[in-house]
Amino acid sequence: MAAVTFRQAVPDDFQAICDLIPSAEELFLVYPKGKFPLTVRQVEKLLRRRMDPTVLLTGGTVAGFGCYYQYKPGESVFIGNVVLDRSHRGKGLGKELVLHLIQRAFRKYDLPRVQISVYSHNLAALLLYASLGFRPYAIAKRKDPWGGRVALLHLRLKRDAAKRRTDRVASA
Repeated sequence: MAAVTFRQAVPDDFQAICDLIPSAEELFLVYPKGKFPLTVRQVEKLLRRRMDPTVLLTGGTVAGFGCYYQYKPGESVFIGNVVLDRSHRGKGLGKELVLHLIQRAFRKYDLPRVQISVYSHNLAALLLYASLGFRPYAIAKRKDPWGGRVALLHLRLKRDAAKRRTDRVASA
């Protein structure tokens, strides 16, 4: 596996971010207000309301993306729009991306917790977030673009719980 690096997304990355999302179903999971196919213009509009857009690179190629939103200084921030290229899934890169976003939120913003939301049928993401220590605190009813009912789970990770989990992993 190629080395993984992270950096702030720049406009030249926006088409590659669009290309990470191959279907309307996946776009709903990543960016529910987006219209398939995702376009550079939609990414530009999204990022005007987001913070620290981050790309995960493998071998210099954009393979993942995530950012922050709903920042409340001294309280919390949400991690959002997390997506990983299909060819890189199941290799631990999604975990690396989310861990990077968690650690940076705690370091850069000195927050007591980070939050993330995930649709109930997104089993891979639910299991990943649970493995990182996120715990549910609320559920909201939503509709998908096809008129179906879905549950949006809101999860949070407290800084002290994240540190304990990281310390256990480092000592193993």
